[in-house]
Amino acid sequence: MTKAFFLLLLAATAAAASVVKTEVSGNSVHFKLSDGEARLDWLSPVAFSWYRVPAGVSIPDAQSREGIAFTPAEQDGWLQYATRYIRVEVSRLDTHLRVYSASGQLLRDDQSKPAERRWGSDEGFVLSALGYGEFRTNTTPPERRFYYGPSLKEVLEQHMLANGQPDGLGPEVVDVLRPSQRPRESSPPLNVNANSWDALRDVVRRLLNASMEAVLYPSVDLALFSGPAQARAEQLATFLPIVLDSRSEPSRMAARDPWKPYLVTYFREARDRGFPIIRPLMLQFPRDPQSPAVDDEFLLGDELLVAPVISEQKTRTAYLPMGYWTDLRTNIEYKGRQSVSVEVTPSAIPVFARNGSLLPIASKRGLELHYFPKLGSEFFLWEPEVSDISQFHANPILGDILRFESEARIGRDCEWIAHHYAAPKSVKDASSAYTKVAERRLLRPGTWFHDSEHNNLHVMSRAEPNGDEIINVYY
Repeated sequence: MTKAFFLLLLAATAAAASVVKTEVSGNSVHFKLSDGEARLDWLSPVAFSWYRVPAGVSIPDAQSREGIAFTPAEQDGWLQYATRYIRVEVSRLDTHLRVYSASGQLLRDDQSKPAERRWGSDEGFVLSALGYGEFRTNTTPPERRFYYGPSLKEVLEQHMLANGQPDGLGPEVVDVLRPSQRPRESSPPLNVNANSWDALRDVVRRLLNASMEAVLYPSVDLALFSGPAQARAEQLATFLPIVLDSRSEPSRMAARDPWKPYLVTYFREARDRGFPIIRPLMLQFPRDPQSPAVDDEFLLGDELLVAPVISEQKTRTAYLPMGYWTDLRTNIEYKGRQSVSVEVTPSAIPVFARNGSLLPIASKRGLELHYFPKLGSEFFLWEPEVSDISQFHANPILGDILRFESEARIGRDCEWIAHHYAAPKSVKDASSAYTKVAERRLLRPGTWFHDSEHNNLHVMSRAEPNGDEIINVYY
């Protein structure tokens, strides 16, 4: 039986199907129907799969899973199956589904569509602003999976857990790759010629839509960039997960090198948790009423907001969500929950760091750790060389002490850069006081420098492998 014929048969018989008998077995509920059978499999307390087949077609065996507690009931012709978080209802009359949250909110009804914002395709993955996702497999018979968050990131995590973890990507994929080097975990390049400003805007929207469709590692091909927007498109590519170049003479794109530690860490998080690296504001700030309308900027991981230049205008208006945000080009800080207009410079697109962020940036000195106050922050840096995590923390203590702490797995020099911090009275670790130097180029482990022009504090230390270094900055 071909898949197309199977779907036609299923569509023709679904309307007349009624439930004749039910049986609960482990995490599954089996339904004997008037024209076939169906099965509900609990994947987790917030996720389930659903099969519905005509007579003569078998449903694959359920996978063995840890026991999941759910309660069966029946009311007014609806068979009900509830966990602590969601309730699934199956109509005895025609087997159509309704899904409610534990609070009683209708999330999904096969016969009516609640007003909602949805992303994706009904033939693949759909993500709903109501806090759920649906996925229809390409198997025969097709399987329908439902995941409840309620946050959208939790939905994506459930989707990853149900479908299996992708392989991890190493630091080599941060380089510009030839098409033959594209990792199999990455999606094919966006099939669009970015040869105009409008086309570049379309690339940004497609990247955002891909994330909402659970695409973890989107790729772009620099060969598709041309015309007046080419330089801005390549600047955007600096902050994209996978960059290919099918041109005869591929680009080096050295501007990506400093971001290798950051990107590799988020490649790992995508593997472990199913979170896309490119995050639309709706995904990261779902309670912000402005975020659903923003389709020309995105978060890269948790800490960075990227505002691509998508016009010839001399300024770029960017919406900043809650918090305070620092323009990495100018070190100017802006209050969030507003749109700001920033100058467009030829060499870089606007990128903002949120307060409470700690950014690892590779440099010739070792590793720069940029801290943006005043919230405490941490960064768990994935170290592919040793398959382990180095931890870095920056925390204000008691109002007059700033503490830097590293628990490294690889030895390296670290330059801590505290943005918007005045010159301190002293800097000390457990064994010695640090020496002030007059210029940044003179920094060595055990010294500090204050950049009065930008009001940034620089402290250089040595992080030893498997050590625990603590530096206190006194004001």
